[in-house]
Amino acid sequence: SGERAALARLEAFVATGLRGYAAARREPALDASARLSPYLRFGQISPRQIVRRVRASDAPATDVTAFLDELVVRRELAANYTWYEPRYGHFGGLPSWAQQTLLEHAGDQRSVVVSEAQIEAGETGDPYFDAAMRELRSCGVIHNIARMYWGKQILAWLPDPRRARAFAQQLNDRYALDGRSPNGFANVAWCFGLHDRPWPERAVFGKVRAMTFNSSGRKIDLPSYIARVAALERAAAGSGL
Repeated sequence: SGERAALARLEAFVATGLRGYAAARREPALDASARLSPYLRFGQISPRQIVRRVRASDAPATDVTAFLDELVVRRELAANYTWYEPRYGHFGGLPSWAQQTLLEHAGDQRSVVVSEAQIEAGETGDPYFDAAMRELRSCGVIHNIARMYWGKQILAWLPDPRRARAFAQQLNDRYALDGRSPNGFANVAWCFGLHDRPWPERAVFGKVRAMTFNSSGRKIDLPSYIARVAALERAAAGSGL
């Protein structure tokens, strides 16, 4: 059942993934995430069960704290956002400063224009983005760090920030196992300025935090991440999924 699978996944994470989580969670190549979000999404495990088990582990406090920040703080922020913001899945649900600055820069020339079909297929020519998109398509998940880059590249490539926001949400809702949930809506909206602050203004992004290949792709073990996603794709194809 889903509950048994969720509990087994939790035990596996506590045994092999929780120790070292604080550092490893920022490296997509390591696949250090707990992979519990889909089970939470469909009610097959409760946050309380996870919190109690993690707190009872012998993992270092830094790792426990980092994990609980993701599980409790981030998750509750997402729930709060979707409860109080009726436009949570749309451009109009972004902070007013983010909407304003993105619209002010909507006419900025894009250095690269990529079609929606190329984006969805993971065939943009950007190796970091393409790996993230293929991970989402083949596995129904996307690493948190990779998702930030993924969403911001959609904003950088599409000529209208309103369409970029809608298309990113559409892709997440279509492919993510935890899509169409508070986490799914908030995670995508974060790429467009939610739960963030204004940054120094620049083309296209305005005051929304930018992430470029030079600033992000070189901070991770990109070859290993690409190889990991390729292996996941082969496994998914072999299983007939």
